[in-house]
Amino acid sequence: MAGVCAGLVIVRCYEVLGAEENPDAAFGKAIAIQMLTTAVLFLLLPSLVNYYDTSIFFIALGGLVAFTLLLKPLSVPNSKVSKLSEEIDLTVVLISLSAMVMVILTHSAIWSTLGAYAIAHHIELGDQGLLFAFGTLFSVAGAILATFPVAHQRKTLILSIAIFLQCLVVSTMLTGDDMYSFIIATCIFQLLWNLIVPLVMGTMASGRYGNVVIRFTLAAQTLGAALGPLMLVPGWVLPEVIGLLLITYLLVSSTIKIQESL
Repeated sequence: MAGVCAGLVIVRCYEVLGAEENPDAAFGKAIAIQMLTTAVLFLLLPSLVNYYDTSIFFIALGGLVAFTLLLKPLSVPNSKVSKLSEEIDLTVVLISLSAMVMVILTHSAIWSTLGAYAIAHHIELGDQGLLFAFGTLFSVAGAILATFPVAHQRKTLILSIAIFLQCLVVSTMLTGDDMYSFIIATCIFQLLWNLIVPLVMGTMASGRYGNVVIRFTLAAQTLGAALGPLMLVPGWVLPEVIGLLLITYLLVSSTIKIQESL
């Protein structure tokens, strides 16, 4: 029930953000706030749980919900929610959703291995939470970069560079045993991915069939997150991840070209 309710809220949020004049920036701001909140909770909740009990989770959630009630409400314009007069091109919709699946699939596949590779780089289990919480701040930076006008204007170039750099970063994370290179690579990894995600989501939402695609985006993200860890074969992790990044690039670039041609 919690998952169903959360899904309804998230899909509605995606619709509202996708209806903004610049959906790239809208999703970037939303993800930046999400990551910043996550970083704060990463740092505060463990000590609060120890001092009080697990009910602090629900108190924190209630407080966040109460805070959002103070914000200016947003809504989807009627023109955005009206039915399309022409037939929907399912090929365009499927390619767009496939791009989103691959973005999240690749991310979850890499993320599922980070704990093991952190140990291989001499980072103890107790320190990993602090490292990933610190890396969350770089996620905020990546999402903020997606709000800049140049990111919207040169989206194809920026996404191409970001995915290429991600290949280099992942190669550093999954090879060698130097602790400091792993820490730096982990932070850049989180920055780049939270630059990529809002730009891809903004592209999907701003297309001709954006009001259809955006409603299935959460389902695509959930599918990618579930399949990611299952795609990896021990001993072949790095080649597989590079291959997944290549497929991601091809689908993302195809989505952008299709949106521009419609």
